[in-house]
Amino acid sequence: MEAHFEGFTVRNITRTKNEEANAIAQTAASGAPLPPEVFYEVLRAPSIELQERAVLSISPVNSEDWRSEIISYLNNTHQSIDETWLNRMSQRARQYRLINGKLFKEGVCSPLLKCVSRTKGKELMKEIHAGMCGSHMGPRSLPGKTLRMGFYWPKATQGL
Repeated sequence: MEAHFEGFTVRNITRTKNEEANAIAQTAASGAPLPPEVFYEVLRAPSIELQERAVLSISPVNSEDWRSEIISYLNNTHQSIDETWLNRMSQRARQYRLINGKLFKEGVCSPLLKCVSRTKGKELMKEIHAGMCGSHMGPRSLPGKTLRMGFYWPKATQGL
């Protein structure tokens, strides 16, 4: 297989035909001295100038509570007029509903889940895990049990 890039030809050589290069790479990776017939150069700076890349616009949540942006969008009380933010929030907020001022997440195969703050979610998981009727379950099944009890927050699997 051959590929051509900016005047260079790159050929794919199978491992069985590339034993010498593999041996040199393993020697260099282990920190052992290379044979005298191998020429190499230690690069202290990039050999080519990197072209500037487009950066994705990231909007960090400015408040402690992850729900605040979604609630402000659903209530139409948001301050942002940024088109990118509005498009992203319209996609993100599709799966959420406000009922009596409380945020719920809709699921395809689950009932409405009450959205709680990350702090409240950690408290719930600790109570489920080690409370009076705690089941001392593992880190994989604990978030699932929390969801089955009707609570949701992003990154619940990183809870405890």
